[in-house]
Amino acid sequence: MELKDLQDLEVSTRKEVYIALQNMQHFCIEEPHNIHLLSLLTESYSLRSKLLLELVAILEEAEGIEEKDGKTVVPLQEKTLMFLQTAIIAKIHVDKDLRAISKISIQEV
Repeated sequence: MELKDLQDLEVSTRKEVYIALQNMQHFCIEEPHNIHLLSLLTESYSLRSKLLLELVAILEEAEGIEEKDGKTVVPLQEKTLMFLQTAIIAKIHVDKDLRAISKISIQEV
């Protein structure tokens, strides 16, 4: 995977973690009895946090990789790539569920 793509994903995920945390804090006060909403918000925060931690670790390991043919490709183990793909798909589904029960969006605006 290209280093630039991983860096972009890390930046957007970091922003999404912050948004998810803000939403959780807000709705814990405003709708403390809406268990379904709070559960989805917690899941959203957890997925994004785990994804962010993995991306930070990947980027730390990628320091020093040299550019070839105008691209810096970061070699990823298959299990790491599968985790990234699964986390991204899961956060898309959680966002879809959140939008189905509320007007909440975790995506960067």
